[in-house]
Amino acid sequence: MLQEEEEEERALDLQMEIDRLKALEAYEERERQRTAESRIGAQILNEQIVERKRERVHQEELRDLVRMLAKLIASNFRPFMVIKTKD
Repeated sequence: MLQEEEEEERALDLQMEIDRLKALEAYEERERQRTAESRIGAQILNEQIVERKRERVHQEELRDLVRMLAKLIASNFRPFMVIKTKD
């Protein structure tokens, strides 16, 4: 009788340990998944930052070109501007 109780107790202990290990494994898998998702999110954020910086630089270059073109146009047409004189 005592031996049966001890065997039953060992079987319960073993089942509890198996359940604990399964829970630990599930927790570790969730942590790995969370870490991977966090890494992916950081990578996406970094790519967005780089792309926005690239776009800002491009927009600034376009503004510079427009300014240069406006100056060029103004300077090229200045000699041809007719100045009205009083007759």
